[in-house]
Amino acid sequence: MKISQSASYFLIILVSLAVLSIFLSDRSNRQDKILLQTLACQSDKIDDSILNLNAKTTLIGAFISFKKVPISQTEKEQLYQEGILLDEKSWIFDYVQAQIPTNSLCALVQEPNVSRVFIPDFR
Repeated sequence: MKISQSASYFLIILVSLAVLSIFLSDRSNRQDKILLQTLACQSDKIDDSILNLNAKTTLIGAFISFKKVPISQTEKEQLYQEGILLDEKSWIFDYVQAQIPTNSLCALVQEPNVSRVFIPDFR
């Protein structure tokens, strides 16, 4: 093998390693986005405990606080149509536990009777 061929192979390997190194370091430096960065709406009704969830979250187990309770059957049906499932056995004053699809969060906080959506901190 000639020296020029060896140098060519060495150069190809060196460039390949440099490209691979750049690709891997860029990939590891990327941080996962949070809902705050990807959510289509902004509202004071959405607590930081929700906004700081991973943006890839598709279903949120959270509490919804209402201004007036009990909520009407019409309100329940509207929430159900959005895919929001209320746990009717979990009512505590004006709070109820719910399963909320992430893509329904904006519609939920636009409801006039909803005052807050949050995940409780049990520390």
